[in-house]
This record gives sequence, C-alpha cells and structure tokens, in this order.
Amino acid sequence: MIPTVSQEKFLTNPKNKDRLISILINKFSTLNMVCKKAGENADCLIVNSAVAFIPTHPPVIVIGERIDIFVILIGIFTFDNVYFLKPGKGKSAEKIFSPHTALEKTIADNILFIHAMSGCDTTSALFNYGKMKFVQTLKNNPDLLKVIEIFKNPDITPEAIVGAGNRFLVTLCCYPISASNTPSLNNVR
Repeated sequence: MIPTVSQEKFLTNPKNKDRLISILINKFSTLNMVCKKAGENADCLIVNSAVAFIPTHPPVIVIGERIDIFVILIGIFTFDNVYFLKPGKGKSAEKIFSPHTALEKTIADNILFIHAMSGCDTTSALFNYGKMKFVQTLKNNPDLLKVIEIFKNPDITPEAIVGAGNRFLVTLCCYPISASNTPSLNNVR
C-alpha cells in the first residue's frame, strides 16, 4: 500500500495515532516484546522503563529521536551500562551516546536546569539564544553553580527560585553578578 499523506500529517489525527499505537503494541507483544503505552509523558516512561531493566538486562540501549530522553538519562541516572541511540535520518548517521561520558561533569550535573532554562527542545524564545550560550554561561561563571543548586531543592521557596533564575539570566545577558548587587532583568534589557 502506498501512503497518500505524510507520516507527520497522518499522526496529527488522534484516532490514527491511537490505532497505530494499538497495532504496534499487538504486533510487538506477539514477538514477546514488552510494550507500555504512555499517558502524558512518554519520555519519563521510556527512561524509567529502560532503567528498570538495568539489573537484569545490561547493557540497556534507549532508542529515540527526542533529545528530552537523553537529557533525562543524563540528569537523573549515572549508570555505565545505559546508552542512548539516536537513529540516523536523511544524511545524518545514527549516533550512540553514553550518558555518563557524553558531557563534562559540571554540565551533566546541571543538564536539567540548562535544558529547562534554554527552552527545552527549541531555541529560547526569550533570548533567541541556543543551548550552547547557556552551557558557556555556566562554564564561564563557576560561581553560578552555587546559585543554581537551589533548583535541585524541592523545599526551596518560589522567591528564592526567582532570585536564582534572575542571577543566571542577568549573567546570560553578559552582566557581571555579585552576591550583594545583582541588577534586575528590567535594568539589563
């Protein structure tokens, strides 16, 4: 059968997407492959499912096109036997990454912060900066590491989050910061 519409257009219809997922689950299940259908956040389900296999099925290879999966692997897990395979597309060859060695430790330890602040999958709409600008800001300003540590604390106040975010964004905009005198974002725009 020759398709008359692109895969992307076909899958924008929720019924088509659900039917395709059901067909794939049935087919893979008959081949004794474990299948799970995600409700909301497929990326977390994929990573958590893969990590659950680590004790009994090393090595584990997570295959995906979305960078979010790789970011979660780096940000949450530090196993030596977990890999991320990004399939090739067009002229791009497939790539395999090891989350624990893909980035230098400082960046890996703060990858969730960098990913969220830089607009996740996109170029940041706030600044039109790419992810590397956020990475370079953190690398060039080691004092910021202490500032952004609070983003890892689930008990931190919203005011402290705003203050730390302000200090990072001011530095991103190439203004020096100090603990006692951080300009507001309004003053640096």
